[in-house]
Amino acid sequence: IAFSFLSLSQSSFAFPIPTAAETSNTSAVMMLEGSSNYDFNGIVKLNNCSGSLVRFESSKVSDKAMVLTNGHCVSIGGGFMQPNEYVANKQVSSRSFRFLKPNGEAASGSVTSTKILYGTMTGTDMALYEVSNTFQEIEAKFSVTPLTISSVRPEVNTDINILSGYWQTGYS
Repeated sequence: IAFSFLSLSQSSFAFPIPTAAETSNTSAVMMLEGSSNYDFNGIVKLNNCSGSLVRFESSKVSDKAMVLTNGHCVSIGGGFMQPNEYVANKQVSSRSFRFLKPNGEAASGSVTSTKILYGTMTGTDMALYEVSNTFQEIEAKFSVTPLTISSVRPEVNTDINILSGYWQTGYS
């Protein structure tokens, strides 16, 4: 989900893509064709999911980078997390994240995860991975800067955009 202050990518297949009939009678959902209207800096593509390179307001460039994605994108031991289950600070086998170019095209190269800092499908659907590179290394190698997770909640009725790394398109 891309807020005016932060982009957090949501996996596209978690929600059905609205049909023309569903979107013609409402101003709340508008599907935009292609990716030319969005800046995909920081958005990642992973196997069947989307994510965002993120940092906290207090993160340093020398810190290990993080990728925020959905909890339903986490596979541990060959299976997915179940309701009322969470994962915290767990070493994982290699998970690859491929950055998108600002125009939404896939960039060459990727980074890999080292552990899941936190993941759950209980009450929310999120996972935060730590990757093996620092923010500084990623910016130098891929010209990608992280999105900052704000400590301030958005106001009610704030417009959002959903940027899909998997589908390489955006919705508002």
